[in-house]
Amino acid sequence: MYSLFAECSVVVFAASLGMPREACAALSELDERINSSSLLGVVSQSHGRELVISKNPEREWNRIKQSIHESGEDKNPWIYLYAMLFIALHFTLPAYRKRGLEDEIFTDTMRAFPRFVCENKKRYGNYSFDREFWAYRQLALRIFRIGTLEYELSKDKQNAYISIHIPSDADLLPESVSTSVHSAKEWISNYFPDYRDALLRCESWMLNPVLPYFLTNESKIVSFQRLFDITAVNPDSEDWREWVFDGSSLPIELLPEDTSLRKAIKRHMREKGEFGNGVGVMMLDRI
Repeated sequence: MYSLFAECSVVVFAASLGMPREACAALSELDERINSSSLLGVVSQSHGRELVISKNPEREWNRIKQSIHESGEDKNPWIYLYAMLFIALHFTLPAYRKRGLEDEIFTDTMRAFPRFVCENKKRYGNYSFDREFWAYRQLALRIFRIGTLEYELSKDKQNAYISIHIPSDADLLPESVSTSVHSAKEWISNYFPDYRDALLRCESWMLNPVLPYFLTNESKIVSFQRLFDITAVNPDSEDWREWVFDGSSLPIELLPEDTSLRKAIKRHMREKGEFGNGVGVMMLDRI
């Protein structure tokens, strides 16, 4: 499959990842208008290669954005998705291969892009892409999809650690989570030995410690939460709106109650006025 990617277009690549037809059509229209070699020059001059090796990939991505802005192409709402897929083909894939990372991991990780586009269809009623502020991490070999979860190689001032992210299409059955975590630990130890002994951390609305009080013991969310020692709660986070209520900004009283989870969180918000993220460290002996 990837032997073809050296010559394939952004549109073919997007389609191979499962990008919706409507999004591929928008990318194709953009592809016909943009001179690909010119865009490659813009990306290269803006540290496209550096993005995959930089200690500060956010800075490199912002430089790329600035160059796209200066080219005048940022008026097209699909330009950042196009540019990111272009970078994935011409810079991220070669970086994977140079490190000996598997094509399967590359594919699974890059499928975040069609997932983001489909999430917006569910939220807003039309396909769009607005995750450029986040997705540079996938391009920069920071986030990897391994099984049902994503793993981000992270560092604070003292230690390296691994951030666990829960994609919207994640299967949280205990068996799937266990397979993912064990595979990720082995894979990361092999390819990124500096993270061999790193703690696995997660911040998510799913780790809010009140959830077990109004979900059943059989709940996959509760089972997932039990794998962690909860170390803090961020009460100000409204991630629950994005992931439970599809990004709705409606007042609490007007939020839908069509699932038991929505009903429970809405009731909790009426009674307590807050429902934030839990922060936890995964205990591997519980897997």
